[in-house]
Amino acid sequence: MYYGNIKEFSVENGTGVRVSFFVSGCRHGCKNCFSEKTWNFEYGKPYDRAAEDKIMDALKPDYMEGITILGGDPLEPENQAEVLGLIKRIRRELPEKNIWLFTGFVFEELIYDYSVNQKIGISKEVDARNTINFYEPLIKDEKSRANTEYIREILENIDVLIDGEFMEPLKNLNLKFRGSSNQRVIDVRKSLESGQAVTIEEFMN
Repeated sequence: MYYGNIKEFSVENGTGVRVSFFVSGCRHGCKNCFSEKTWNFEYGKPYDRAAEDKIMDALKPDYMEGITILGGDPLEPENQAEVLGLIKRIRRELPEKNIWLFTGFVFEELIYDYSVNQKIGISKEVDARNTINFYEPLIKDEKSRANTEYIREILENIDVLIDGEFMEPLKNLNLKFRGSSNQRVIDVRKSLESGQAVTIEEFMN
């Protein structure tokens, strides 16, 4: 895995003062993505123990609320093993810190059991004015590439998931922690318990 940046003092990617860790590699191809250079899986530097230690050291001060992992997409299959390793180390050594993660995938496709159920995808209908007027899970045939052997454990060890691709027609600069209104700020623990996405309403207005 490669990474583009470790921002050791960040206030724009979640609540409080945080570390922002930008993972490289993304296949979503969102139009007018704010960090298109991070689509390349070899952008930046190789992720190694020194980079991980740097993140851990930056998280240690009491004023640091937590970490936000973004990209790129941390949940591309190539990134998941290293992302899980980092998350588990944070949980082990700094359990009081919260963990936010941004992804272009949606919560429903990440939790769906493809071995026993039908497959979930996303329906996007765009009207003549290029405005998306319909966006919800639906049944389709192909399995999400993000649904790997690591995904459940990643979700079980993070606090907040911001999901969904950035959609230019739904861009809104007034949104909290999101670029477009289809994206959701999800309480992961409540969502896993209920089996459906539970949003944090104070961040959805």
